[in-house]
Amino acid sequence: MSETPAGGQAAYVRFGVAGDAAALQIDGWSVPEDGFTWSLGEGSRIRIPYRAGQGTLWLELTVTPMRAVPAVPHQVLTVVVDGTQCGTETVGMACTLAFPLRGIAGGSSGEIELCLMHPGAAVPADCTESDDQRRLGVAVHEILLHWHPAEPDFTPRFRSALPVPHPDMLFENVRGCTGLDPAALMFQFESIGHNCEFGLVQRILKAEPLGLLRFGGIPPADLLRGLDCGFDGIDDPAQIAFDTEVNEGRDEYVVRADRYAMRFHSFVSVADTPHAEMLHKMAVHLSFLRRMFEEKLRGGETIFVLHHAACGSAAQVRPFLNVLRSWGPTALLFVTAGTGEMGSVDQVAADMFHGHIDRFMTQFDANEINAPAWLSICANTYRMWRETALLSA
Repeated sequence: MSETPAGGQAAYVRFGVAGDAAALQIDGWSVPEDGFTWSLGEGSRIRIPYRAGQGTLWLELTVTPMRAVPAVPHQVLTVVVDGTQCGTETVGMACTLAFPLRGIAGGSSGEIELCLMHPGAAVPADCTESDDQRRLGVAVHEILLHWHPAEPDFTPRFRSALPVPHPDMLFENVRGCTGLDPAALMFQFESIGHNCEFGLVQRILKAEPLGLLRFGGIPPADLLRGLDCGFDGIDDPAQIAFDTEVNEGRDEYVVRADRYAMRFHSFVSVADTPHAEMLHKMAVHLSFLRRMFEEKLRGGETIFVLHHAACGSAAQVRPFLNVLRSWGPTALLFVTAGTGEMGSVDQVAADMFHGHIDRFMTQFDANEINAPAWLSICANTYRMWRETALLSA
């Protein structure tokens, strides 16, 4: 095998009837199905040959847990490579997990043995109306090995929430620790899912940046795919469709970008713009937003914001950071609800930050947005990001 440069793909294994995983599986697998293969029993093993490369070898695997809520709400999955435990994740929905394989040196090709341990595997017939007697753990869709440049050294840090005695004092604290007023601070961030909450936070704080995903929703798997290719073809009129939704008492066009299963608000009244005109305008608009988004991916001056139930841990968020890094220097903030001190931030890598909030808005109630907590998270993230950049300069 020829050597793969840092950042290059080392192996790719697809599961299911159209995949190539069957020849590599050792034990603990069911029959291939459409796009996936179930792991069985306590654990499943597979061997994966990989190409040589440089840097750190990363393992990414896309899985869907066997669930039968409330009887089986999630699966606890432990990932072991060549006898070394990489991590344990509680998986409640389809997601992609990433783990660094630091014990594998670059420079030569080789093979790993991957073991997935899932002691909570359950029999569908025991907890649903299915007659399926298999003891299922997770459905595995694909496994990717790829090389990434070694990460810069950093010291893990934590910033407590900024004091919020009243809004004016919070704004002063933000200016004091970032040098920016709240609106200017919000322009340093760009939402990449999973709904319009962060876009509305920016609006509440008087910032109205243009953003491809600012007021939209997209499934995590499609987000990864879109980030990888810079959302190429999102402006194809053949892939654009419209739904309608009542918003502030009027019928609004809700745009579907079907290539990426994306759906977002247009804030354009159906009564004001004919369908054909709207289609043309939206294709032009998406083309412009896509170019802006690609510039931000390459620019290294934007902190991307992610909050989704399938992105609640470092291992679940790492695939997004890895693909962002492939474009250039970057920073990623992921936010979870009910996991820590509201408004606080943990720095978990030189360019990855974990923010904590008490709640997200529900689908239909923007009044539930906790704007002060979001502002504290953004201020803490921006401050640590800039401090890290100064320390590494």
